[in-house]
Amino acid sequence: MQVSWTVGDLSQTPLAALLIDALDQEITGVLTLQQAQGHARLYLRNGRPAGCQVFHGFQPLGKCLLVEGLIDIETLNRSLVEMARIGAPHGQVLMKMGAISPEDLERVLLKQQTDYLSIIVAIAEGSYQFEETPDLPVWTRGAPICSAHRAIVMAMEAPPAKALVAETLETLQARSIVLSAEMAGLWGHFGWSDEESAALANLMAPVAAQDFIASSEIEPASARAILASLVLLGLVETSDFMPVERVEDTDQGEEVPQQAPPGTESLDAVAPMLLTQLAYSEPGQSATSPESAQASATGVLSSDIGLFEVTLDVTGLAQPDPVEAVPLEVGQVGIVPVEETRLEPVPIEEMPVEVAPVEASPIEATPVEATRLEPVPIEEMPVEVAPVEASPIEATPVEATPVEATPVEATP
Repeated sequence: MQVSWTVGDLSQTPLAALLIDALDQEITGVLTLQQAQGHARLYLRNGRPAGCQVFHGFQPLGKCLLVEGLIDIETLNRSLVEMARIGAPHGQVLMKMGAISPEDLERVLLKQQTDYLSIIVAIAEGSYQFEETPDLPVWTRGAPICSAHRAIVMAMEAPPAKALVAETLETLQARSIVLSAEMAGLWGHFGWSDEESAALANLMAPVAAQDFIASSEIEPASARAILASLVLLGLVETSDFMPVERVEDTDQGEEVPQQAPPGTESLDAVAPMLLTQLAYSEPGQSATSPESAQASATGVLSSDIGLFEVTLDVTGLAQPDPVEAVPLEVGQVGIVPVEETRLEPVPIEEMPVEVAPVEASPIEATPVEATRLEPVPIEEMPVEVAPVEASPIEATPVEATPVEATPVEATP
């Protein structure tokens, strides 16, 4: 759906379409939704919700904390007085007072912002305008709010996106769907519940869209919205090749395949034909009937999303002469017969084991003669004393210096 970001009408462009386009373009700015009872604002940073403000349905933080039972009226009044005195945010004041913990504040703010987003995505009428600007309010930095992918699912589940969901699912008629490989890296961004995760497990293998919606563990409306969200985000791959649905035969208690939609075939249906063609190696050679060849298959074939793994059991199929390789065109399937080699088990006791004898090498000992040291008495050990010559010391004469006496006159 083409969207206009300058100005627009919410009745023509639901917020879900705006959120998908914003994430794709990674835009930053303020989206203002104008209504008669007041305006609402959605702040976007790099295409992701950064914060919400609403006029209708506004819930102050103090009231949210009271509802959660984290503070009482007396604490609320004291925190409001302190907030007016120092000019700090209410949550910071309450944490400084020791009334709440950082975890409590983050959890309550996340619920508050999620409730605001639920109000915004439900707006079906009115105009909108977008101002692209990098200067967002300071409080939007690190504000706890759901991811962009979860916000898109919420918007697709809202009534204003009902027509967009129906239009998207219309493209999946008579087609099989399966989750794409990119979904593995984005799984955690959606914040799926246990029920939603169990429902999406059905999309791990190709399945018809209507079968996924009917067999989901969640409400059909939610299943439709989730599937449409994944399709518009490019996280679902489609194929014209439909899997065959099996139902139980109530008369004989056996499962029989249902007829595939027109223009589609299942691998279980074409496997016997492929085996019959495999039995012919030359014109005129007899072929094994499809009934005698036990054929089974896993997966489906698709020209849109690639070739799924195929497993065929050819037990009972007559082995023909070697088949020459024939070049295949796109869309054809070639099967090469593989001769089965069976290994017979050999009992352990019958397996001969030869033990090679090991000769011991003799070790020759080399005799070592012991050397005996005789002790020498201390008194018998000669001690040489080197003579020391005395060096004469010469005396140096010192001359006496005469001292002259200076007469001192007496002062009367």
